[in-house]
Amino acid sequence: MIGLIATTVGVLMLSTGCSGVDPSFDALALADLPCQQRLNGGDLWESAPWFDSVGSTDNCPWFDYDGRLTLDVAHDLGRVPASIQLYVSFSSSGESAALVAGDLLRIVDVSDSVVVIKNDSNQDFFGRLVLH
Repeated sequence: MIGLIATTVGVLMLSTGCSGVDPSFDALALADLPCQQRLNGGDLWESAPWFDSVGSTDNCPWFDYDGRLTLDVAHDLGRVPASIQLYVSFSSSGESAALVAGDLLRIVDVSDSVVVIKNDSNQDFFGRLVLH
């Protein structure tokens, strides 16, 4: 009986992954980021602006950046970015944002038109991506 239980648990772990959390994938096209823009003579790209003094982003909310999400983000920088920065907030307006590193920003792939990033944590956030 114990052998059957151990085999069943082992099969379940292999079928769902050791963590039991199914990773998810999503893609953001330029049309999904209505406030994305190029700045500094076209040398910098951002997915959304900073919030203003009253916490508004003028109907430009930051994108959903859920835990365990792998996100394919289109950009029109026209070249491979030299650096990738991600700011996260618990508010879609970006209030009280923080620059992230580590498990919150795993860089999966980079090209002249797309960056693929992963939130390798279990926490849900809103994100603002900046490419230089």
